[in-house]
This record gives sequence, structure tokens and C-alpha cells, in this order.
Amino acid sequence: RDMIAYRKALQNNNKIGAEKYYNALKEKITSAKTLLAEKDYSFAFIYGAALSILIREALEALLIILIILRVLKPIKIKRAVVAVHSGWILAVLIG
Repeated sequence: RDMIAYRKALQNNNKIGAEKYYNALKEKITSAKTLLAEKDYSFAFIYGAALSILIREALEALLIILIILRVLKPIKIKRAVVAVHSGWILAVLIG
């Protein structure tokens, strides 16, 4: 809410209001940094979180590729199918 109010104050050229919201936002950001610095996450937790994101993105990419291939199959455009397969194979090889 403070960010929205800060943006509105900036748009309305309300320097006093903008400064008030800026200071409130700065205090909240500092507080958040302090809270995050106090947390000590284990390697396993960080690794698991990153791995879950990686798997989710891979499944999403797979789904998109399968949808594209299913659309191209009835149209019978072999060149496009080869391009899709070449693209995902190249992406896997590049990393």
C-alpha cells in the first residue's frame, strides 16, 4: 500500500507525501533485509527449492513443445516439426 501511495504522491508532485512514503518504504526494506540476514537456510533446503523450480520450468517447456508438435502433426509440415525437434535438442545440449 505504501508503494502505491508513494507512486501516486510522485505522480501528483506531492514532495512531502512522497518523502513520507519513501521513508516508510525504506524502513520496511531495511527491516526485511535484517530478517532475511537472520535466517540461516540449510544447503538441502536451498538446493531443494532451486531443484523444484528447475523441474517446474522443464515440465512447462516440455508441455509447450508437446502442444506445438500436436498442432503441427495434423498440418503435416515436416520442416516445422524438424525445426521444433532441432530447437529442443540444441537447447538441451547448450544447457
